[in-house]
Amino acid sequence: MKAACMVLVAILCSAAAVRPQAATPAPATPLQSPIDKLHWMIGTWEGEEGAGAEKVTVRMKAWLAPSGHAVLYHVDVIHEGKTTPRYDGMYYWIAAQNTFVIRQTAITGGVVEGEFKLDGAKAVQTETVFNPDGTKSAIKIEYRIEAEKFHMNAQFRRSEDSEWIPALEMDYHRVS
Repeated sequence: MKAACMVLVAILCSAAAVRPQAATPAPATPLQSPIDKLHWMIGTWEGEEGAGAEKVTVRMKAWLAPSGHAVLYHVDVIHEGKTTPRYDGMYYWIAAQNTFVIRQTAITGGVVEGEFKLDGAKAVQTETVFNPDGTKSAIKIEYRIEAEKFHMNAQFRRSEDSEWIPALEMDYHRVS
């Protein structure tokens, strides 16, 4: 009787172990990373800034980080054949804040932290600029995004309570 009970327990345990599991349905579409919404940035872009003898070409190169979770970029200024680095930075998604953020360093030693709000073919980037002298200022950039170009309109303010001042308006076009 003891042996029969042990066999019954073994059978019940085996049956429980091989019990069919409910299949987890595959998602209807593959899950995408929010950073996919910024893939339009990837490539090389150029625009012109200034006028006359002060006119420069601004070149931005953007690429997907190896992790796949950020868009990295580098910006150079080209004037009279000389290339000077200007900025390095990255955009990435913070799920807990439900937003894209930007982090950037400049050749001057300044650092930028900000937010990038994308709404279809328009975006607004707001930044706090931490200047090398310890002061802070702010920049707001409005973007209009098209297939092979984007327009930016930047405004600047010296402090949180000052007025926004027009700073720069330019168009970038995709080079590659």
